[in-house]
Amino acid sequence: FFPHAFRLVPRDDRRYDAVFDRLFDPEQFWGPYPVRTATRKADLFSLDEGRRANGPTWPYANSLVLEALANALKFYRCPNVTKPRFFDLLQRTVRMQYEGGDFSKPRVGELLNGETGAWLTPADDVFLSTYADVLIRHLAGLTPRPDAVLEFHPIVDAFPYFRFRNVPYRGALLEIVWDLPDGRDLFGDGVEGFTVRRNGKTLFTTPDLAHVEWSERTGPKILK
Repeated sequence: FFPHAFRLVPRDDRRYDAVFDRLFDPEQFWGPYPVRTATRKADLFSLDEGRRANGPTWPYANSLVLEALANALKFYRCPNVTKPRFFDLLQRTVRMQYEGGDFSKPRVGELLNGETGAWLTPADDVFLSTYADVLIRHLAGLTPRPDAVLEFHPIVDAFPYFRFRNVPYRGALLEIVWDLPDGRDLFGDGVEGFTVRRNGKTLFTTPDLAHVEWSERTGPKILK
């Protein structure tokens, strides 16, 4: 899956789409606490702590698999990868970082048993993943680029609201807000929808979580 995370797979070669069928196969990489680091079909598959790369789940590896799924949706447009599937893995990855799924008890170990959710190492503060980056780029949608255009391509539409504040990007601070237009105005700013502000100035608001490019010259442009 990692070649998709780094866009090393040829974009128009559909043969590689099949790897994601293996990802979601419970007889291979999927499970109650995915993603396994090896397929269950491998001869040396093991969930023992002593064989760390032979089966146990790593939050760090999950962040790269989430990146691969995001690229499958945004860049490769793989027909067998959907937004709900991305969100399913995101949810499971979030919950595994809390003891028993209790959000009042954060705990992130190095690797865990993908069947039971039990951490396999005693450390409880091993935060090696790119978890925050996944949220900023694929929930909020901020897409880094080499030019001055601001691009936002959110792919999680399961939340009625979210808010990212003081996100540093190219010498400015961004605020990225989603407030489902339902008349409640959850943030008390008089604005509902998908809103982006730079250094406190509103750049655009759209009624849904759209794929948007914004530049000083053109303003917001909705992409398909």
